[in-house]
Order: sequence, then structure tokens, then C-alpha cells
Amino acid sequence: MNALRTLIAVLAVSSAPALAADFGSSFALHSALTALPVVTLVSSTTLALQAAATTPPDWVFGSLEQGYAGRQISTRLLLWSLPWAGAGIIGLWASSDDGQKGFWGMSGAWGVINSGIALAGLLGAEPLLTDLRNVLFINAGLDIAYMLGGIYLLTRPEATWRGSGVAVLIQGGFLLAFDLIHALLI
Repeated sequence: MNALRTLIAVLAVSSAPALAADFGSSFALHSALTALPVVTLVSSTTLALQAAATTPPDWVFGSLEQGYAGRQISTRLLLWSLPWAGAGIIGLWASSDDGQKGFWGMSGAWGVINSGIALAGLLGAEPLLTDLRNVLFINAGLDIAYMLGGIYLLTRPEATWRGSGVAVLIQGGFLLAFDLIHALLI
């Protein structure tokens, strides 16, 4: 995990001087926007993996007894989705390229929707493990459909759709692994 934190810091620091020196430069902005997906992907994956290795502290959800798999899964999903929602907003605002706008718009939308799903899981009743497992397996099937949709978007001639397709593939791929791993572990 320390290596991932170091990578995140290096990527963030390496793009900061270019932005500070000439924020108006399209090259500096392009460099920062190119590094942002990598930083977001690495940081959100790191947060989700760290959450997978620990139980949330009592001050987050109150005292959680053993077996609160639904809330733990929701916490991990929230740690993945919030960075993408924030990066999507920043990227959409800062990009001028249609492909990047498509990527950031779709990434931000997925981040917001997944954050809402995670919050509903945190605030709702703890599901039965068999019900949760079934939902996760159904979601894994949907994730495959999302990825097929992303592949279709990549074949479109418009840059906005192709950028959206890349975002759908990243989000769908993560969610497929996320849902399958959790379904098999509970």
C-alpha cells in the first residue's frame, strides 16, 4: 500500500508545477487532465483496498458487530465512487476536448450514482447474506452488460461517445471485479 501512496503523491506533485507555472496553457491543462484519471484510479482503488482490510471505525457507523457485510461493502464502494465523482466534475469543467468531456462526464455520473447506491446501503437495513450475495451476482451480470455498452460506445465516430465508452469500461470493469469478489467472499 505504501508504494501506491507514493505513486499517487508522485503523480499529483508532477502535474502541480505545470499547473502552477502556466494554468492557462493548454499543454499544462492537458498534462494535468491526462494524469487525473491515473491518480483517481490509483487513489480510489487504494482506498477501497484499505477499507477491505479494515472494519470502519465505530465513530463512522456506530458499533458494528461481526457480520455487517452490507455496510462494509457499501463503505468500500463509497471510497471508490467519491473520488470519481469529484474528478469527473473537475475534469468536465477543465477539459475542452470532446473525448475528455465524454470521459469525465460519464465518470462523474457513475461516481455520483455509485455514491448514492453506497449511501443507501449504509443508511438502510443490513441485508441477509444470501440476499446480498444474490444481488451481487445479479450486479455482476449487469456489469458485463455495462462493459459491452462501453465497447459499443468505443465504436462510435463521435469523440464524446468514445470518451464515454472508456469511462464505462473502467467503471464496469471495477464493478465486475468488486461484485464478484464480494459475492464469493460472503
